[in-house]
Amino acid sequence: MNWFKRVKIDFQRWMFLKSRTSEQRRLLKKKQRAIKEADRLCDIDNKRRYVFLLDDKFEIVSTIDVAYINRKLPKGVRWDIVRVMKNCVYHTK
Repeated sequence: MNWFKRVKIDFQRWMFLKSRTSEQRRLLKKKQRAIKEADRLCDIDNKRRYVFLLDDKFEIVSTIDVAYINRKLPKGVRWDIVRVMKNCVYHTK
C-alpha cells in the first residue's frame, strides 16, 4: 500500500469517528431534553410517561397514549407492557 492510500484511509477513518461521536452527542442532548420534558409533564398531571427512541428522535408517550394505540392496532400487533419496557429508554416514576 502506498503512502497516499494510507493517508486517505486514515483521513476517512478519522472523519467517520468524528461524525459518529458528534451524532452520539446530539442524540444524548435530545434524550436529556425528552427526559426533562417527560418529567415536567408528569409533574403537571401525575401520569406516567415513556420516552422511546424512534429512528433519530425521542418520542414521549403517556399511558393514555399507549391505551389509545392499543385500541387502534389489531390484536396480534398490540403493545404489551414487556414490549413497552424493552423499547423504552426512560419512564417517569
